Amino acid sequence: MNRLLFLIVSSMITGITWGANSLLMPLYLKDLGLTPLDIGTIIALSILFSAFMSLILSAYADAFGKVKGLTIQTSLSILGLILLIAGIPLVTLLWEVLEVEQ
Repeated sequence: MNRLLFLIVSSMITGITWGANSLLMPLYLKDLGLTPLDIGTIIALSILFSAFMSLILSAYADAFGKVKGLTIQTSLSILGLILLIAGIPLVTLLWEVLEVEQ
């Protein structure tokens, strides 16, 4: 029960942090000099990736247990937020790679 409560609380904190990040990310990307089209594309890809990962993790949770699925989902979210806070914005790095190939 204690582990489940921890997962619920950590998921709530991750959700709140992700919501705040959704508000700040466009401003951050604009500050990096990206165009509105680039910013919209990055945000749209982020939403599509999240939806895709939710489907995969939901299938995993159904097969192996909801606690394990929620643990993986929360861990990936926390890892992404830590990388962003540490100044390693994977989104902008990916965008630079895509721009080079075009």
